[in-house]
Amino acid sequence: MTVDASSSHQDAADGADLSQDELLKVKDEFFGHGVVRDPYPELADMLSKCPVHPGSMPEHFGIVGPETILFGDAPQVSVLSFDAVEQGFKDYETFSASWYKPSLRSTIGRTILEMDPPEHGRYRQLIQGALTRKEMERWEAEFVRDLVDSFLDKIVDLGKADLVADFAIQYPLRVLVAACELPQGDVEMFYHWAAHLTNVGIPEEIRQKVAKDFGEYLLKVINERRENPGKDLVSLLATVKFRDAGDGAGAEQRLTDEEIVSFLRLLLPAGAPDHLPDAVQPVARTAHPPRPAQGGVRRSLADTAGDRGGPPLGAP
Repeated sequence: MTVDASSSHQDAADGADLSQDELLKVKDEFFGHGVVRDPYPELADMLSKCPVHPGSMPEHFGIVGPETILFGDAPQVSVLSFDAVEQGFKDYETFSASWYKPSLRSTIGRTILEMDPPEHGRYRQLIQGALTRKEMERWEAEFVRDLVDSFLDKIVDLGKADLVADFAIQYPLRVLVAACELPQGDVEMFYHWAAHLTNVGIPEEIRQKVAKDFGEYLLKVINERRENPGKDLVSLLATVKFRDAGDGAGAEQRLTDEEIVSFLRLLLPAGAPDHLPDAVQPVARTAHPPRPAQGGVRRSLADTAGDRGGPPLGAP
């Protein structure tokens, strides 16, 4: 069966008026979600024959996906082994990260995803201080545990829950919003923006309008945090600096407003529903130890959190 994702683009002609569920449906259709129930046997068979195959991955499952639409004129290969993937990532002169540009630049902006060395190194050095282990431990202690518990406590009395609908869709974006010290009341607006920005099935002009609105919102926050910095993520990004020479005598490096906006436009959609496997996993690390009367529910959620949705490649 072949699925033509271009039909989803027409369905999204009025993308600005679609509900969140409708936006997700368009995106699912575009990426072929639900077409292949279990891809692992085919992937294992492909890997047993050769670690590299010509054509994009969707093509091997009869899907006309975004790779074909966005990069139809470019030669594509599907790489399956760890060693071959690692070789490709390290050979940035042959396999440049700039391939992200057609799908992200016009709406998200220029981000680290499309940067090759040495630019990648400069950008990473500027943002890494805001995402250190120490900072993640502060997040956990100050708001992640409380946010996780606030959702789990709502379902404890039920004895069961839909982990996706009742928890995983809800908490990742709220964690990021808390980390940036943005109003929790704006979460639904962020969901709306994220669903548009990451949905290439929505017309480009609509996505660009959303990107502009999102960018203007973030610029106001950035300017406020530069004037009165705190310990939130936006403040750290707005005030970080280093000198690019080992002796400290080089030019001072800072993130520009455009770089911060692009980073946050990339980060906040990471909490949107299409990133659920990564969203579910941290439950086991952040939930409090179970209380006796609630242990069954909490252990169940924590156990489920370790399930990435299928067996490893090549597993029986």
